[in-house]
Amino acid sequence: MMQQLSGDRTIRSGSRRPETPHQFAFRLLSRFSKARLVPMLALVMLAACGNASETSSRSEKLPAEATDLPQTELSVTTESDRTVRTKTFKVQGTSNPGALVEVDGDSTTVGDDGRWTVEVSLKLGENILRIDAIKAAQEPAPAKQLQATRRRSPTELSALRARRQVAAERRARQKAKAEAERARKKAAAAKPDYDNPSFKDINSMLTGYLNEVLADPASANPDAVASDFANAADKASPACAAALKATALALLDQTGGADAIRERVLNASFEATSDCT
Repeated sequence: MMQQLSGDRTIRSGSRRPETPHQFAFRLLSRFSKARLVPMLALVMLAACGNASETSSRSEKLPAEATDLPQTELSVTTESDRTVRTKTFKVQGTSNPGALVEVDGDSTTVGDDGRWTVEVSLKLGENILRIDAIKAAQEPAPAKQLQATRRRSPTELSALRARRQVAAERRARQKAKAEAERARKKAAAAKPDYDNPSFKDINSMLTGYLNEVLADPASANPDAVASDFANAADKASPACAAALKATALALLDQTGGADAIRERVLNASFEATSDCT
């Protein structure tokens, strides 16, 4: 019996084609029932778990690698809570020979005897120093702390007192200068604004009158010059005004002739010049 296939290809119904590996595996599995297949899968899973547990047990029996390193030793022999009057401070202690010890940023290597010393700088007031130690192939030592309080030395105190004394004297001078300036301004504000005539003004007025007296005593006009002195006295200080008025009176006194008038006027003008200029 012939069977028609696509592509005009025909094969006999009784003939068998070679099966592929996938077809062989499917045919083999199809011969087993579900009851037989499940126990087989279970056996496979148990075998796999057994191999895993055996591998784990073997790994547990192997010696574990040593991961714990010894810890670096660190001991501080310098007493804490100390008060010093120096700018530097020595911190001492013990540790493993060859270890590196660091105190607040300054470090040193421990000697063969296990002792170490680190000199650090201190600021004024309280200082909290951190101390660390570490050695190769060892765990770092737990950090330690040390407290040191720095006070000023006698030399520093003397210098500080001298600076403060200089500053106090400077402030005192500045204060006195400011007070004097305030007093001057206060006095200037309280003083009347006098307009005293100058020596040049007084001399000019007297010279004009004396020239008139010497040239022609009869034609001299003392009232005009006396009026100038009186007008100047209105704006002058009290002492200057009194002297100017005395000069005006001397000008108005015509007794005794020209020489007597000139002497009186010169004497009065001398007083006016002293009190006004």
